[in-house]
Amino acid sequence: MRRQAGFALIELMIVLVIIGTLASVAIPTYKNYIQDAANNACILEANIYARKVYTDIQLRKRAIDIPAPIAKACNVINNSEKVVTMTSFVSNARSPGNATITCDLNAGTPCSITALSP
Repeated sequence: MRRQAGFALIELMIVLVIIGTLASVAIPTYKNYIQDAANNACILEANIYARKVYTDIQLRKRAIDIPAPIAKACNVINNSEKVVTMTSFVSNARSPGNATITCDLNAGTPCSITALSP
């Protein structure tokens, strides 16, 4: 009698169940990972802009010499308007991020996530 080569249907079904189970755990974890990465990139970008503006204001640079924000990781920084006084401003992370980030120049430029949208 000759032995058949290959896999039985039950073996293939077990493999598919295992792959499906792993995917159901991995996909949400990956989604959270890329969302956190987008939020962190925006907070870094907002921090860099806040530190630049804070330094320029401390050096008493003219308002015309202070740069407007250029958002790449953030969807928008301070509605694309330049910051020329010691104040706070808001940034929103670009998709897939979901964070609203507030930077307070009066506190010395720390930026933090103040809200997460669903």
